[in-house]
Amino acid sequence: MRGMPVIDPTADSSRAGSAVPAPMGSSSESPLFLDGWSEFNRRVSEVEPVRIRVPEFGRQRLHALLYADRRGRIVLPRLNPYLPISFSLDPASRPLRLTSQWIRTVEPVVREMREHGVGDNLVLSPDVTDARPWKWAGFRTGLAYTIVNRFPADPAAVEPKALKLAHRARDLGYTWSPDGTPDEVIACLKETESRKGFRHGIEASEIAFLTTCLGVEHARSYTVRTLGGEPASAMVVLHQRGAMAVGVVGGTARAALRDGAAQLMMEVVLSDVAAHGATGMELAGSELESVALSKEAWGGSLVPLVRVEPYTLRNAMRAGRDWLRRGLHRR
Repeated sequence: MRGMPVIDPTADSSRAGSAVPAPMGSSSESPLFLDGWSEFNRRVSEVEPVRIRVPEFGRQRLHALLYADRRGRIVLPRLNPYLPISFSLDPASRPLRLTSQWIRTVEPVVREMREHGVGDNLVLSPDVTDARPWKWAGFRTGLAYTIVNRFPADPAAVEPKALKLAHRARDLGYTWSPDGTPDEVIACLKETESRKGFRHGIEASEIAFLTTCLGVEHARSYTVRTLGGEPASAMVVLHQRGAMAVGVVGGTARAALRDGAAQLMMEVVLSDVAAHGATGMELAGSELESVALSKEAWGGSLVPLVRVEPYTLRNAMRAGRDWLRRGLHRR
């Protein structure tokens, strides 16, 4: 696997260009930009980080953190909700100029993907709302979804039933902490995996390594426990003061569902990351109906994410299958 540090789009765009130290994310950028997170991905998913920065041209700016697999393709490592892309454009420009700015600013990212290829199911950050540069570059585009809670939160937007269940858990003696053990987190994740029929794709040793890479300030393992001290619900959250917190994985024990453990978890996580300077909370993994509905109960907004894929026979067959299923469903 090639070493791929930082690409300066004002110079030669090849990956063999001059290397400079990887920049630290600013306090206003997503925790997905943190060096500790990229190192975690590098070691656990065996990918190579590719940072792209567009220098300041007037008021334009772009910072993207991509990952390349052993074949050099840009991929989305497991546990990553999306590839972070941060940018700013001149808000005073007319619509045509804004579009031109966007196309010019994001071009190094699109070029990197076009030259080296992409894997399946590549998702871009919520800031990217215009997928046309990727479509024009020959990629297949679609949508994924996330739930975003912005702070300060509006208490009136929260479902009363969710608050009632959270209060029930407190009344039953449930407690919480932001630093649960990896084994406690895994116990809760496995319960949800068994109930929902999917896998989160993380082990206890990897949760421990995540904490080593980022520290407890940036990688929080929130855990709700029963009165007897047993783990009832858990959520791993990436946090960066001045930015959106990101929920990575979460799960709840079956026996604690009716007691409101999941609702208590959401209440304390949203409150705690807000108290520690987060501007909001992104609850990724909102594709499953039951999961999405429980997350939306806390007043968040549904936000579409751009999905980028190559045109392959496999993807074409999948699209045809989905189209056929929709047709049969309408009947």
